[in-house]
Amino acid sequence: MIHPIVQWHKNTTTSSQSKIRYNYMIRLKLSDWTDRKQEPETEESEDLLNPDRGPLTTRVYNYLFSQLLHDQIAIGDTLVPFKIARELNISRTTVRQAINLLAEEGWVTTSDNGRITAVKQPKTKHPENVSASDFNRETETEATYRRIFEKLLNGEFLLGQNVSAQEISNDLNASLGTVRQALDWLCARGLFIRVPRRGWQVVDATPEEIVDIYRLRLLLESEVIDRVVIKANDLELENLVKDCKRIIEQFDDLNDSDRRQIDYTFHRTLLELSESSVLLETIDPLIMKMALFGVYQELPPKTSLKGMKEHLAIARVLQNRDVELARERMRAHLLRAKTQYETE
Repeated sequence: MIHPIVQWHKNTTTSSQSKIRYNYMIRLKLSDWTDRKQEPETEESEDLLNPDRGPLTTRVYNYLFSQLLHDQIAIGDTLVPFKIARELNISRTTVRQAINLLAEEGWVTTSDNGRITAVKQPKTKHPENVSASDFNRETETEATYRRIFEKLLNGEFLLGQNVSAQEISNDLNASLGTVRQALDWLCARGLFIRVPRRGWQVVDATPEEIVDIYRLRLLLESEVIDRVVIKANDLELENLVKDCKRIIEQFDDLNDSDRRQIDYTFHRTLLELSESSVLLETIDPLIMKMALFGVYQELPPKTSLKGMKEHLAIARVLQNRDVELARERMRAHLLRAKTQYETE
């Protein structure tokens, strides 16, 4: 049996004029797929970019304080750093630093198992009222990045195709400089490559190279498992299990795009729970590439459902802090996915 990507390579080799349309599109917010900046987020870099808005930790503290003040976080509610970080599109470390400030003032407490609970409500207004939208202001370059990425995952560019920054600029009604910067960002994520004197080219890969990506993931994602067991608290792992269960329950309502999105999001979530910027920056581009190559692959629904059940199995053993079994199940999950790209 010839794998779809192998067949795609053969088709494009024998008929260079043929145009292939792909109906899949992964509908994700930019923040679900990539960091807002190429460099790790720091207090210093945030101050340089926004000198009039104050240090990032202070702004997050002000945001959470405002939530407490206006009953959007009530006494007894649980604060989940991972979810707050995803909502605000910032690092968990920054959120934890802001929560520590709230704890020092007695607004929240942390239990032995890591559960953070609101225990006191402010009665006076804070000097600065901050909303979630203050953290999610999309710049022109970010918007262009997102729109190019959507085109890429919608099959509007073929694997290995050279793209013109000028044509994209005209199509998106964005400045040429903005498009070039967005394409460079996509290069940094491994989805385009810069070709001297020719511009940018969509990344391509043979089935053998894809298998190599999985071999790397087999090595590195075991390390992710180790760190998640150490770094994630009980509530975060409990929520991970609940999310996996909910997805399986809603499986019949999901389309192909949703299923690929879910696979990426699960592995990205583990990377974030590991709290390792090195692992995140190393593995995330590999997972993103596989999301791109998935546009050219048609999997039967039962195969996707099996993958989601494997996600749940991994989440459950992580919740039990069984690192060896979690590593074993992650390895089995990736090996099964790898075999889909191996030809007989």
